[in-house]
Amino acid sequence: MVDRDVTLNLEAIQFQQKERVYLSQEEMTQLIAAIDHDIVRYAVIVMVNTGLRVSELCHLLMTDVDLKNRVIRVRQGKGNKDRSIPISDRLLIELHTYLEKYRPLMETTRFFATSKTGTLSRQTINHELENTTRKLGWDKHVTAHILRHSFATALVQNNAPLPAVQKLMGHSDLRVTSLYIHQNMAQLQQAVNLI
Repeated sequence: MVDRDVTLNLEAIQFQQKERVYLSQEEMTQLIAAIDHDIVRYAVIVMVNTGLRVSELCHLLMTDVDLKNRVIRVRQGKGNKDRSIPISDRLLIELHTYLEKYRPLMETTRFFATSKTGTLSRQTINHELENTTRKLGWDKHVTAHILRHSFATALVQNNAPLPAVQKLMGHSDLRVTSLYIHQNMAQLQQAVNLI
């Protein structure tokens, strides 16, 4: 039997935060252009322009996408929180094209749906992303979640205020949002040249 707490003198183990993988604007454009599956291509366009989680995207209903008021309503996102994401000019055009040309005419209330199942699954999206990155000859393992990282990173790199990025991403803590601040060598060079 131990009569004292031997863990009191132990130091906390520090884990180094791994840099998050993301796609550049150019890579996102190449990826989108190379996706063969029409529905998945438009789903990816929405993810890289909104930062939606793949589960949020797959559960979007027709009534959640309000083109007139230019907003996507996420109902019960992570942590059962609702949020609204504005639709950009570019995304508005893409959404109109998707609805007019590619969305199957069926009874489903889901915004993204295939004619076969009436839904779009995260597995289908990730499978198409895997096929597309292989076709492009990329070494990166691109998943739907990396598209979310790419959206947040693009916002931060274009000087969007972190609280705005936090709100768009649906983060409860600004520390999570700050993980998207990637420092590249050019930015570091600019910083040291300020003095």
